[in-house]
Amino acid sequence: TKNRSNYEGTEQLRTETDKYVRGQRAVRRKLHIMKKRILSALLAVTVVSAMVVGCGSNSSSDSKDDKKEATEDKKELTYGSSYGVYTPLFEDAVMPILEDQGYSFEKVDVDDVIQNDIGIMDGDIDFNVEQHGPYVDTFNEGYSSDYDGAKLYATDLHLPTLPYYLFSNKYKSLDDIEKGAKIVIAVPNDGSNLPRALALCADAGLITLDDSKSRDEVGYDDITGSDYDIEWNEMDTSTIPTVLDDVDFGLVTGSNLVNAKLDAKEAFICEKSISKDGEIRLAVREEDKDAQWVKDIEAAYKSDEFKDYMKEHQADYSWIIPEDLQ
Repeated sequence: TKNRSNYEGTEQLRTETDKYVRGQRAVRRKLHIMKKRILSALLAVTVVSAMVVGCGSNSSSDSKDDKKEATEDKKELTYGSSYGVYTPLFEDAVMPILEDQGYSFEKVDVDDVIQNDIGIMDGDIDFNVEQHGPYVDTFNEGYSSDYDGAKLYATDLHLPTLPYYLFSNKYKSLDDIEKGAKIVIAVPNDGSNLPRALALCADAGLITLDDSKSRDEVGYDDITGSDYDIEWNEMDTSTIPTVLDDVDFGLVTGSNLVNAKLDAKEAFICEKSISKDGEIRLAVREEDKDAQWVKDIEAAYKSDEFKDYMKEHQADYSWIIPEDLQ
């Protein structure tokens, strides 16, 4: 979805986002079919070759074992980078630790997190550090079928994460808003981020939520009241900072705050804590989750060197740091 300087309405933005997602899936399916055809052709050649060599050969299984061992023990890693501050944190604070252990890295720049994840599943990228667990789940729901059920995997490691911010270029306090006034709030159009958006709106006093529901799972149906006539406008998270002059409030993620060069001190309110579901995770192919290089990346984040770095730079963006990394 292209960024817009002028707000053009929820339906048009949602339509464009839906077209983008459908288009990406269509491209993925076509490429996947092509790959399967190529692999089928290669397999046919392999079968013929095996028949010529003899039925008793174990070279195929040996090759698989060698490939698996090479994947687990490899020292040359490729990571994906789209936007935001999480990849730069890895580059500044974690990569040097791993390079001292003999690792080398290649960066692949991509347009967004979806392309980053597709790169991982295609085998062009080994890992990224740009999303939380629910986003990984959402990706798998939409794309796992394109990979014969293979999945993206969020490791158990929870990383330092930026809070979400509620911005308003029109209001500085709830006292500035008349009771019953119509207000327009721009929120993320993906289900993985909506609960945090609604929870922050509740913290700001714009709505009340059903106390019996976990804030990690709330939706519009769980809004129990509001003093205002609210219109919810869903759009891509990267678009929200560009329409703040055209809406009353906008939910801005940490990465987009940095990308849009917004000042966190100007926010109406921001998260003071984040649930485990909202914390950034290390994402890899599920088949790689037990590889040594994955364990080494996790260990680098848990190292004293990284903890010292975060103590020095925590105030840069109001990082919320998981307890085991402090």
